[in-house]
Amino acid sequence: EPSRRLWWSSVWKLAPDGTFAEVLPPTQGFPKVFSPAMDRQGNRYFTEGGGRGDNFLRIVRKTPEGRIEVVAGGDRGHADGKGAAALFGSIYAMTVGPDGFLYLTDGVSVRKVSPDGAVTTLARGGKVHKASLFDRTIGNPPRPLMGLVVDESGTVFAANYGNRKVVKINPNGQVETVAKSQPPWKPTGVALAGRDLLLLENESRLGPWRGCV
Repeated sequence: EPSRRLWWSSVWKLAPDGTFAEVLPPTQGFPKVFSPAMDRQGNRYFTEGGGRGDNFLRIVRKTPEGRIEVVAGGDRGHADGKGAAALFGSIYAMTVGPDGFLYLTDGVSVRKVSPDGAVTTLARGGKVHKASLFDRTIGNPPRPLMGLVVDESGTVFAANYGNRKVVKINPNGQVETVAKSQPPWKPTGVALAGRDLLLLENESRLGPWRGCV
């Protein structure tokens, strides 16, 4: 609501037959202790901290029995490591891959978290890294990555919103562009349906959303 500067969030699911079901009703602000990132054991993953003024950011796991466990994270920053030694800056999206690892977009990085909390960076933009997510010729500061998805081989697809493209990161660290959005559209999310890559795009003038294959 622009006039009141309020955010409203809700969560729903779409069944294969096209019917919608509401999982979380519309709520002011962003939902807490909820995330669609869930592993095969029924554990859900969400973030704690990371808001404006927060100096910490952690990944938390909620077990099917309701037990809350800190997986990784502590002070805000960027560092690989295990548990509290790993640092995160701004997590935008998380998903659990077929291998049981948690994958996430952290600012301009794509990172991987093992079930026991070991964090590694798969690719990073804006700085020298073995896998670069951004074109070196682009002069503007890189914008955060958005949604991501992982296939059976461990290949990651991530929405590079600022550069209007979707990148593929192979398990060996190679990065390549697999899809581009034409102005004014920008990719915000990706999904896999068989061998098809599905894109969710947003019009940069804050207009409607659309999906495409």
